[in-house]
Amino acid sequence: MTGRRALTAFAAAVLVLAAGCGVTVQQQPQEVQPPRGPHRILASGLPDTPDPGTAEELLYFTRDGTLVPTTRRVRVAPTAETLVRDLVAGPNDAERNAGLASALTGTTLTLAGRHGSQITIEMDEPVAGTGRSDEVLAYGQVVTTLTARPEITSITFTRGGERIGIPRADGSLSEVPLTAADYASLITHD
Repeated sequence: MTGRRALTAFAAAVLVLAAGCGVTVQQQPQEVQPPRGPHRILASGLPDTPDPGTAEELLYFTRDGTLVPTTRRVRVAPTAETLVRDLVAGPNDAERNAGLASALTGTTLTLAGRHGSQITIEMDEPVAGTGRSDEVLAYGQVVTTLTARPEITSITFTRGGERIGIPRADGSLSEVPLTAADYASLITHD
């Protein structure tokens, strides 16, 4: 019975405290009017906080024969497909005004596969076939942009499903998966 008495005493104490808090029970709900403002917190505003859905998209564009990393603010974290699409689309107006360009303009690239941390990019035509002298930069843009993602470590390029040789920064051709290290000598930071 000691437990029952303790429970009864506790319930009685809660009722006494609730009754003594100054709030009376009403039969009908009563509308409450907020006090007139301005209120300091509303007048001064809340601290600026970034949009919770904002992410960064890191793309590599070109300037003066180098690869330049550029960060864009986007609503959601970009996928590998989004990165490829945005690379081919090229720099936006602000990036062009900052002197950035793309060696991929007019190129068709497709994300053809993923095996673990390796991405395969299918090309409709060779970058060299476009008459540009900056094909190393074009491939470097793709490789450095995609491998900047922690889940992607290397890139292979195919045409018609067959692996093709790709020029590295040192001018040598490679059919093995490429990494950012293959183009590190071309990267400049503003």
